[in-house]
Amino acid sequence: MGLGFTSCSEDEDDKVVKEAKILTFGFQGVTLGEGDVVIEASAVKATVPYGTDVTKLTPVVTVSEGAVVNPALGEMDFSSPVTLIVTNGDVKTTYSVTVDVAAPEDGSILTVTVEDALNNPIVPTAENKIVIEMYETADLTAIVPTIELSEGATVSPASGETVDFSNGAVTFTVSFGDETKEYMAEVSTVPFGFNNTSFIYEFTEETGTLPAIFTADGQRSAAQTSEYVFLVSKEDGGNIYYLPAAGGAGEFDETTPTLSKVGVEGGVWGLAHVRASGNTIVASNMSWDGGDWKIYKWSAVDADPEVILTYTTPADPSARFEYFEVEGDVNGDGAIYAMEFPGWNSVVNNTKVFKFAIAGGVVSQTPEVIELSDVVKAGNYGAAIQLPESDNIIVNGAEMTPAIYNTNGEQLAIINGDAIGKRTVGTSYFSFNGADYLAVMLCEDGGDKRQMLQIFDVTGDPVEAFNAITAEDTVNPGEGKLVFEHQLGDQIANGNIAGSTSVVVKEDKVLITALGTASGIVTVELTR
Repeated sequence: MGLGFTSCSEDEDDKVVKEAKILTFGFQGVTLGEGDVVIEASAVKATVPYGTDVTKLTPVVTVSEGAVVNPALGEMDFSSPVTLIVTNGDVKTTYSVTVDVAAPEDGSILTVTVEDALNNPIVPTAENKIVIEMYETADLTAIVPTIELSEGATVSPASGETVDFSNGAVTFTVSFGDETKEYMAEVSTVPFGFNNTSFIYEFTEETGTLPAIFTADGQRSAAQTSEYVFLVSKEDGGNIYYLPAAGGAGEFDETTPTLSKVGVEGGVWGLAHVRASGNTIVASNMSWDGGDWKIYKWSAVDADPEVILTYTTPADPSARFEYFEVEGDVNGDGAIYAMEFPGWNSVVNNTKVFKFAIAGGVVSQTPEVIELSDVVKAGNYGAAIQLPESDNIIVNGAEMTPAIYNTNGEQLAIINGDAIGKRTVGTSYFSFNGADYLAVMLCEDGGDKRQMLQIFDVTGDPVEAFNAITAEDTVNPGEGKLVFEHQLGDQIANGNIAGSTSVVVKEDKVLITALGTASGIVTVELTR
């Protein structure tokens, strides 16, 4: 008789069978009812409440013990099927997840959109209130809401209908079957632009307070940071004086503190033109006949200057450099724009813009040159600034009115010479409370206006705004596109008369420092 034995290396009753399944499925922050989720062998079908944004859903999933889900779970777009793969060792299951939106249970306003509203798209509150934020210049008698409704609902007044909000809130009634729901809509206005001006500093020939340090042509620019106002003066090779931006610190005279000149050397004037980039001070010398044009920066008023640009100006033909503008951040990314200074011992015509790129706080020593079309000469103190959120530049000088050019040098727009004086220099472009402005120093217009700060409203598309300014806009300042002007003086001593503007925009105000050669300096505060 024989006996047979069977043995195994492990108890098969204890062998674990691996699974890779989705056991439960839902979404973070979304309440799902019974039957809203169906899990099949290779598919998940979910129905979310009406109004749920399916483009921003975060899945909450439990899977078989030891299993993982790929891709990693986080906010996902379920506007189309999403593939989830569950893996457990060598076992894998692929699921296609489809999300549908349930039909509405009642009629609702989902969003409201109004042209030029500041808070589009507008979502009603839980109390069925709709607040439309508009600038105070809006015509409240002709608001046209575009209304997104839940499926099957209607609304009165209808979407796209002109509604008068000038008398206060308007009731919108939503109908859905036999039910109605009311929404209260109102327009909340916010300030637009500025309508009030006050002077922090006013040292001018016009008021009889011209500082003694001012000479016929020795002061050509000023600048401002949020902390200080700076004035460059050519005596002793060039000094940069500074006073607190808040005012109340006397006037510019021989006792006024000046920036360090350690390491400043070269040029006809060691320091000739001053600008600001944030709270960093930037200044240049004046150079021609093949000399080095240098730009320095000071990180603070008690710091020594650092040379950030050395550009050898051509000697044949001679080119003179002085004026420049800083766009962007001189300590980060941006650009320095400059133009040649035509005339005595320099080029005859200046039609080139020199752009020195700034990357990571380092200024390129080799410029990109933009050759301008449709202009014979920008003239003395020609300069360029870059339009915000654009590659286009504004160019102006003593012999051309402000004009907009693209990077190919093609002229896109120009302010009519009948509307603005030709010798307008020191241009600044800024925005405040929804309005866009162009500030210039008018040095001479051939008439009665001399050494005058002017601010134009150029709100909207800059090209259209520049072309739209007419002589009629300047007849009565404050009534047309010329919204502000202030005369510093009428001293036109010689052809070196120049000017500058420098702007600091804060949340509730704008500070502008303007200088007119031989006529003085002002710092004006614009508020609403």
